[in-house]
Amino acid sequence: MDYNEYNKKLFDGFLQEKKRIILNPNRLQNRSIFGISDANDKTYQTLLSHFELIALTWSEGVAAKLCEHHSLEYVFEPHGNENHSDIIIKKNGKKYNIVFKTGAFPSSSHIHTIADTAEEPLLIVLLIDNSEPSQEIIDLWQRRISQISTKDIKVISYPDFIEFFFGIDEAKASDKNIDIIKKKAREIIGQKITEICTPEQKESFKENLRDTLINFDYESMIEECNLLVDDLYPDDLEVIKQNFVDQERYLVLLGEKEFAESFFTSEWLFQKYTEQTGLDNTYMVTSYIKSIEQLLWNVVFIIGQGRRIGRNHTTIDGDDSIRTTLEDFCYFINDNRNRNLCDSSFNTSHRLALMSTLHKQVEDYKNNCRNGYFHKDNLSSNDVAIIRKKTYLLYYLLLGILDLNDATISSLKGLESE
Repeated sequence: MDYNEYNKKLFDGFLQEKKRIILNPNRLQNRSIFGISDANDKTYQTLLSHFELIALTWSEGVAAKLCEHHSLEYVFEPHGNENHSDIIIKKNGKKYNIVFKTGAFPSSSHIHTIADTAEEPLLIVLLIDNSEPSQEIIDLWQRRISQISTKDIKVISYPDFIEFFFGIDEAKASDKNIDIIKKKAREIIGQKITEICTPEQKESFKENLRDTLINFDYESMIEECNLLVDDLYPDDLEVIKQNFVDQERYLVLLGEKEFAESFFTSEWLFQKYTEQTGLDNTYMVTSYIKSIEQLLWNVVFIIGQGRRIGRNHTTIDGDDSIRTTLEDFCYFINDNRNRNLCDSSFNTSHRLALMSTLHKQVEDYKNNCRNGYFHKDNLSSNDVAIIRKKTYLLYYLLLGILDLNDATISSLKGLESE
């Protein structure tokens, strides 16, 4: 079925409703004395609730059109003074009474009204997806109805409704169209609720980051960069993974040092704002790039004491005020005298190739992330995703390849004083 006509009506309805709510000169905006909400919060919630009511009418029209498209008999049953209707659909000789609901938390009075007036069999179709939280809402509706009525009333999600009456192919087409609607609706609303990074939120977010660092698809990035073909051996990958994951070196990225804070900042921005369009996203990756430079300096400063760094061969001698760039780190890693900084867990014959791999990736990061994007181009969401993946890969290689003992790891976590 072609959804374009119905989508246009839906989007026009969204736009009109937004103008009515936002531009209404008589709209009173009280503020909580506790400062826990403001006019923007309330406007956002109002927009969402009104958009869902518009979507009820849309869902009824789409259901009728799908019935026509699939040659199913149907009839509308108007709702008294309300501006939408129930629909009766006949399938395989059986008539189903259908009522669409937004999926809002069901009150007892609302459930009683539905049960008292229901014509059996009744399908209550909630305009929610098939996620686990949505299924819990469906189960709650079903339990409350079962407690007060023995009628044949079943609660299902909108995707299940489409698949039951119109088949799996139509369900797939509907899913794609819903994605289009969601994207457009976000653009029309133009605002969202954003979490403040409180200490509690930070700890919770760090727990999610821990899982991300452990389960990130490093192997795909290694294949994408042809590292296994050109540079690394399969058993090298096992050691890198053991160092980074099993030995928990990744925890330095969740510690107290400045590079951990930079990493957290870019991850927070990425998770919260990555779906936005029409803006330059450079601000999202600035802290990723900074975190790499900061991590490199912290590692090199600890394990490189007495060694030379950079084009000018400056000696690292306990003073961390040396001015460094990614190019300086490239010189340091590529210096043959520093090849012995590779972790001793690796096969001796492999260490030259491992340090060359590390040099290659830092060089690539300098040219294609730091310089390639940063100076002249605005960044799209796809550019951000690429830089993020390359940043994760470089974390993985740096912390997995270099020789970092327990004292060094503690220092990188910011635990020197403990």
